[in-house]
Amino acid sequence: MPILVNHCPYIPALLRDLNMIDLRDGPSEREFRRLVDLLRGVTPSDRRPRGQLVRADGRLSGETLYAERSTVLGEPDIVEERLVGNLLPLRRLPGRLWIAPISRNLGKGSGPTPAFPSRRELQGIIKQYREENDLKPFSPVFLRHGDRIVTFHRLSAPNNPLAPIVESHSARFESSPDWAQDPDQRRLFTNLLNMCLQRHLFRKELVYDRDKGRYFFPPLRSGEERPIKWRKRGKPRTVAKQLLDREKRPYRWRHTAARLRITSLGGSWFVHIRPTIVFTRDGSVDSILKGSIVGPLATKWLGRERNIHLAYHTYFWAHVLGDGETPIWIRAGEQRLVVDGEPLEVEVGRGIAWDNTNLETELEEAEDPDEELEFEEAAGVEADEGVSNADND
Repeated sequence: MPILVNHCPYIPALLRDLNMIDLRDGPSEREFRRLVDLLRGVTPSDRRPRGQLVRADGRLSGETLYAERSTVLGEPDIVEERLVGNLLPLRRLPGRLWIAPISRNLGKGSGPTPAFPSRRELQGIIKQYREENDLKPFSPVFLRHGDRIVTFHRLSAPNNPLAPIVESHSARFESSPDWAQDPDQRRLFTNLLNMCLQRHLFRKELVYDRDKGRYFFPPLRSGEERPIKWRKRGKPRTVAKQLLDREKRPYRWRHTAARLRITSLGGSWFVHIRPTIVFTRDGSVDSILKGSIVGPLATKWLGRERNIHLAYHTYFWAHVLGDGETPIWIRAGEQRLVVDGEPLEVEVGRGIAWDNTNLETELEEAEDPDEELEFEEAAGVEADEGVSNADND
């Protein structure tokens, strides 16, 4: 029972949050009565010790010791702690960027600075050229920067896929690391890298939600649910699943999704993985649900996720990007972008002693977060899709 008899410039942490008997100005009747009551084991109904647990009979519980020590025990232990993030490090970047003027034949208007087609129009010219020449459909990665084309494709080659829109004889290359140093050029360089990532994901049959910047799995081409086997012992993960109402009739689709983007942090490059979820009416990108029903649906799935679920998602998307192989190879013209299949790990010198776990075992045995709950009570609740634009992550 802490009793304060003198003014103290500093009260120890173990006592600071306790309800003290204040006798600094002499034993007042009120404080004296409190002291006597506590000695007798009587706790007045209008007063309760702060930071302590009181049993039903009014006595202090032995568990009070933990509450009293909470301030001190909150300090981290001096141990090596390994933290796993949701970033996949890039091992290798494309070494060269190729630059060439846009073909003079495509210039519009007269004068020293003719107007050139937009990037979308240039894509149409390439598509038309390939169709007319019975070439396989292909959309090369490139950016229009003023009157020039910037790409990872070797523009000096006569049969390069951008030949219909560039002056190939004037093509030159520059060092990618040099571009990464300049803020404006780094932005263009990053956009090109993300375009390569997008093409890579399209080859994995993912669909892109342009409004929210999310990639998600559609149903199989047969219209059936899409399973993916990615763990040795775990069952396949259903990444595009029909939701059933109370009568077991399909009424929605739930899709495993993520925002995936290449970004530069602290001078290093990573694929940043932000897992989320998408709901659609029929499984297509044109039927993505919006409005008041989306928030409650997404919250019921995502609101219960913890660290192990986030690690689960990160390793899953690494598996998808590399088809289970590491490192992950992504095309960048005739070059390659190499991504580590293992997430970034950081070691720190503070943590919780004896709080050890085997992450590999945890991931193998973890429940699939998509399958833990099915929300039949949401069936039949129609969204007023014009009311709000609630994001479902």
